[in-house]
Amino acid sequence: MRGVDENGKHPSKVTRRALITTAILLGGVLLSWWAVQLTDRALREDLLIQTQVIAGSVNTDRVRALTGTQADLEALDYLRLKEQFARAKKANDKCRFIYLMGRLPDGQIFFFVDNEPVGSEDESPAGMLYDDVPEGFRQVFDTRQADTEGPFTDRWGTFVSGAVPLIDPVTGDLVAVLAMDMDAGSWKWDIAAIAAFPMGLILVLMIVLVSGIKRKQAEEALRLERDKLQRALAEVKLLSGFLPICASCKKIRDDKGYWNQIESYISQHSEAEFSHGICPECAKKLYSEFCGNPSENAEPGA
Repeated sequence: MRGVDENGKHPSKVTRRALITTAILLGGVLLSWWAVQLTDRALREDLLIQTQVIAGSVNTDRVRALTGTQADLEALDYLRLKEQFARAKKANDKCRFIYLMGRLPDGQIFFFVDNEPVGSEDESPAGMLYDDVPEGFRQVFDTRQADTEGPFTDRWGTFVSGAVPLIDPVTGDLVAVLAMDMDAGSWKWDIAAIAAFPMGLILVLMIVLVSGIKRKQAEEALRLERDKLQRALAEVKLLSGFLPICASCKKIRDDKGYWNQIESYISQHSEAEFSHGICPECAKKLYSEFCGNPSENAEPGA
């Protein structure tokens, strides 16, 4: 049949189903990506809020009292800020570092103070230059707009961070930038945990849709096979039951009461066709002069 392959399927239908399945899978991938991006955005917004809360609790006068040099190490304002950041870090078990940064006239970024205990191997002491500072932190200095940065990697690890500028409420000057670091590994696990539910729903939906398509394909294949069988059966004619046949002329009586020649009846009720010939016995009876032995047909005395 034209337009149908050897399996009885229309190529256009097969192509359409393949396109639908591909679209569903692609849609599932895009929705999963969207769920991850949405979760990441929500976590960043929450991180920025937490960072802004800590920044809002910092006394800018204390920061202004700092010099950004080793002379601050024994200063009371320095120690109080360090203690404040340590308490804030302890209240958030996902937080790794909280620190204040300043910028020198030549553009270099340095540390004012952080949450680490004095002498800790991870401490960023007063005046220490932040050589591998991420570009996002520099933009916060330039734009004075709070933002998140990362994942980025520095000498202390890989982080996602919130950065908030501290502005002097009187002069409007940029005093420092406060940053709050979250471990990037924990960040990714948080995204996976939060996005797992919507991604699970997407996966279930994809399975349902694909299963529905597969079921439709199976039903269509079954229907095609059934139609194929019905067509084959319609082309086959069977002779069955008792056939009334004349004992003399061998005609067969049909279901309407008419007597038909046997070859005519069989041709009408089956796919058999007849080619007429003559059997040897009938040939002898009808044409004995042509079918006997040559010696029998020879003339006397010949």
